[in-house]
Amino acid sequence: MQSRPRITVTRAAAVMGAMLALFLTGSLAAQSGNGLYGAAAPDDAAFVRVVHGGPSGALRDIWIGATHFRLVEPLTVSAYRPLTPGIHQVMVSGLNAELIPRRGNYYTVVVSGDRLHVLQDTAHTRPDRAQLVLYNFSDAEHLALRTADGATPVIEEVAAGGAGVIEVNAVAVELALFRASEVFAYVGDPGLERGQSYSVFAFSVAGETRVIVAQAEIALE
Repeated sequence: MQSRPRITVTRAAAVMGAMLALFLTGSLAAQSGNGLYGAAAPDDAAFVRVVHGGPSGALRDIWIGATHFRLVEPLTVSAYRPLTPGIHQVMVSGLNAELIPRRGNYYTVVVSGDRLHVLQDTAHTRPDRAQLVLYNFSDAEHLALRTADGATPVIEEVAAGGAGVIEVNAVAVELALFRASEVFAYVGDPGLERGQSYSVFAFSVAGETRVIVAQAEIALE
């Protein structure tokens, strides 16, 4: 892959503007050799992953239908795993929710404090672009994803408990979360690659903000 220019908040304004335009709307010649989500997805399955937003205590032996998650450590994101379409109960640490997955769709189960959230994700289908998804499970009513200097919006405000998504070009860029005009938390450079999907999760844990950045993948075993 050809080298990618790195964007920092100290670059000249003209260079910054040109590169951010490329990040959001331009095109690049370089391409990752990996497939979407890093693996070939079975055509007849749905896919589900588990996110542990708690500060301690691993989640163990989670079953969603016949799909088994052996261990999910605190503040980590599991890989997506195939799930047979149907009606399934999600039971994690005394919490439960219903999931009715459909073939070809992707779902994220988030364990945050004493709550269990089930979200349907937007599948990433473009090998020429990277996907960014922001999940807001913080104590902020709304969060936006912007360049670290705040100059360029990437994902507009996402309400608490929700998610926002955008497709971008795979250039290096420093990002941060903003509550209104104030920096809520720094994200950094997620290391975008074409054809891949990246998630930014924001949690409020014991009065502190925790940010998880994860590249989506599928585990077939």
